[in-house]
Amino acid sequence: MRDPRGEDLQEALDKAAARGEEVPSVDEILGFVPAPLYLRELGTGAQLVERLLTALPAGPAPAAGRGG
Repeated sequence: MRDPRGEDLQEALDKAAARGEEVPSVDEILGFVPAPLYLRELGTGAQLVERLLTALPAGPAPAAGRGG
C-alpha cells in the first residue's frame, strides 16, 4: 500500500541528506512528532471529561439490563 505522506517525508529527508545535512529516519520522526500532540490531549482529557459530564442531564443513571 502506498503512503504518499511517508513518501513526501522521505523525499524531503533525501534532499536534506543530499545537501549534507544529518537527517533522522522516517520512523524516528514518526516516533517524536506525534508525542507532543498526544501529551497535549492527555492534559486536556480531564477538561474534556468534565465538560462532557456537565453537559449530561442531571438525574439518576439508567438501570442496567433490558428496557432500562
